[in-house]
Amino acid sequence: MEDRLRPVIEKVEAENLKAGFYNIYHYGNSKNMFVHQYADHRELVCVNAATGEIVVVNANF
Repeated sequence: MEDRLRPVIEKVEAENLKAGFYNIYHYGNSKNMFVHQYADHRELVCVNAATGEIVVVNANF
């Protein structure tokens, strides 16, 4: 199933970046670390699940 969805997912991800949005991916096995992928860079962020606060760990990841 994932193989059939991959082209659709990639299209939506590209459209998000083109529209000025970003895509979010889990970072490794961590429950609170994520990668925000923008058109021109990526950021590694940590999300506090209790408060929703997002802290940028590395702005040029």
